[in-house]
Amino acid sequence: MLLLSATVAIIFVLSNNGVNGYSSYVPPSACATLTPAHLVPGQTSTPPYELLVDKQTYGVGEQITVTIQRTGTETFQGFYIQARPVGQNQPVGTFIALNDNNTLVVDCAPDTQNAVGHKKIVDIVEKTVVSVIWTAPNVTVGDIQFRATVLQNFATFWVDALSSPVISDPTATQGPSNVPIATEVTTPSISTVGPVVDEDPLGISTEGCGVTKGCYGVPDGCSPPICDYLATWVTGR
Repeated sequence: MLLLSATVAIIFVLSNNGVNGYSSYVPPSACATLTPAHLVPGQTSTPPYELLVDKQTYGVGEQITVTIQRTGTETFQGFYIQARPVGQNQPVGTFIALNDNNTLVVDCAPDTQNAVGHKKIVDIVEKTVVSVIWTAPNVTVGDIQFRATVLQNFATFWVDALSSPVISDPTATQGPSNVPIATEVTTPSISTVGPVVDEDPLGISTEGCGVTKGCYGVPDGCSPPICDYLATWVTGR
């Protein structure tokens, strides 16, 4: 399995010294800013953790494994992860927790399951690695990026300090399928125009379109005999 270095948004909210964390939801402020409600500033140094993902591209409904792990000897106690379309702050997709003992799927809006973080428990669990599964929406949302906040402990945490490489959705960026058309046309030396009813009765085909000759077909992207109209030409020398 290919693992790529990435940045995810992780928020850790735990109970410590009488301060209550959130056991089953992320407060609205945390969903937007990825900042835990600990009333102490986050770290500005490089966190001793990394975010890994197992895919560079994805499609509608596809799953991606997201992993946070330490890069040195430091463990971590909390995390919070979202997936967001590039340039947007709205979390998308849904998460599945792989370890119910220390991981909890949470909602940034009712019944959305669009974030995941640590589970509030009495005994703090020191973690070296944690993995979750993200499932893409059933509609195209374009290229995405995982973002995370990670907490070493209650007072030491890095807000939105990890982010994955952009994971692209090829179906959202590819252009419409069409017979290639030459961008510059001079007086054609060969021209064949008319309805196409079978494979190649007059030597008409789309072979070499956009490379050795120009083509125009109706409907877009057709090939004989599935064309109402097809014209091909080569530019004069």
